[in-house]
Amino acid sequence: MPGMLFLKAQSNAHPSLRLGILETDSWLENVSDGELRPATQFPVQDRWQLRWRSIWSKATKPLLLMHGATFTPGDYLAQVETLSTLHPGTYDVLLYYGGWRPTTAPLGLNLNSWSTEELRQLRALHARPFIGLETFDRIAIRLMVERLAAAGYSKKDPLFIRIAAEPANTAYGSETGLPGGKRHTARAHQAYKQRFANASEWIRQNAHRRHLNVKIVFAGDSLADFRDYAPPAYAFDFVGVDLYVTPANERQKFGLLSDVSDRWPDKALVLAELGIATTGKNAGPSWARTALAEVLRKISRHPAGCAQLTVFSVDVASRLTSRRWGWAWTPAMYQMLAEWQQTPYAWQADGFHRYDLSTYPVGRDVLYHQSGSLRVYYRRLRTTTQNGEPLFCETLFRLSHHRWIVAQRQVAWTGNKFVTIDQLPLGSIDPEAPALL
Repeated sequence: MPGMLFLKAQSNAHPSLRLGILETDSWLENVSDGELRPATQFPVQDRWQLRWRSIWSKATKPLLLMHGATFTPGDYLAQVETLSTLHPGTYDVLLYYGGWRPTTAPLGLNLNSWSTEELRQLRALHARPFIGLETFDRIAIRLMVERLAAAGYSKKDPLFIRIAAEPANTAYGSETGLPGGKRHTARAHQAYKQRFANASEWIRQNAHRRHLNVKIVFAGDSLADFRDYAPPAYAFDFVGVDLYVTPANERQKFGLLSDVSDRWPDKALVLAELGIATTGKNAGPSWARTALAEVLRKISRHPAGCAQLTVFSVDVASRLTSRRWGWAWTPAMYQMLAEWQQTPYAWQADGFHRYDLSTYPVGRDVLYHQSGSLRVYYRRLRTTTQNGEPLFCETLFRLSHHRWIVAQRQVAWTGNKFVTIDQLPLGSIDPEAPALL
């Protein structure tokens, strides 16, 4: 699974709610016509070259992410620095640790690919690793904790460690904890619980010696994970759900959220991975907004709150031919999440929402988008429209040479696209002049 960036957010969902974002792909909205277009963040190597390389490689499986979109420690550091400039906050990077050595080319997903100096740079950016632990080896766990301590992390830096996630469908859940071992037996269930409890204890012992503040997460993605493999409650701090919602499984996944909430009302939720299908059979941006709203409603009702939520925004369907779904989030979905984050317990899917133009009140200018050099406002002209009558008045401010260039148009909204009815450039004005600003 690719690496993830986390933004610490102030919220009443949980005293230390962390909003995480993995965004290698997204949907971009064109402000001139309202059209949504998929956009890839990381470059993808030519697939023919990858196939040719794999033929001649001695490795049985090339260590390539999504057919060539690679993530290095340098990529993470650059992205954290960019995000901290645009949105000041505390960021984390999800790294996996199985005790295995770094590859020839540094792989950002592998904690061992990070040098101590690079981890120090991460901490200097007010960022922290979120560890996906993939080993039960006692020595490897000690070395992991020592590496984190050497990077300068301390009790002031809460560090999430997710131990051997999704055991029902992985080798972690076998009787031996290794590939090839028997799975889905009473002995396998008990063996996993004991290995998890041991690993949790070793992490806590070593963290105490090194003055680290660790939070242990048990995470699954199916009812079998939580019904058969759940370790003793004392062995973990937060209960995690790796949640990928599609039109085909939405009822099942919503039921899973309710079941987890009923089983552990006293443990805060961690949505370690949250994907909502925006492409695929019966999926699309409109469906995804509705599905996301239901997810947010359900986690808002959890008695112990939500401690962490990670947005998984990757269009894997276009990169991996075996995948039916794409998970890249739209701007409207990010707006919905930001709105929920402010008041998660009071958030309602019904009513006014900035990301949903259909909810705008008549006759009021509403800020739809704002960045350093662009601001877009919409004023609803009437409740309904027929035969192409203008439904919205759009006012667009672009900053150019320290002056705002202003344009206004009347548009009809078709559900996924703006249709211009009338356009009138207003010229340039001083930054302080427009009342809308």
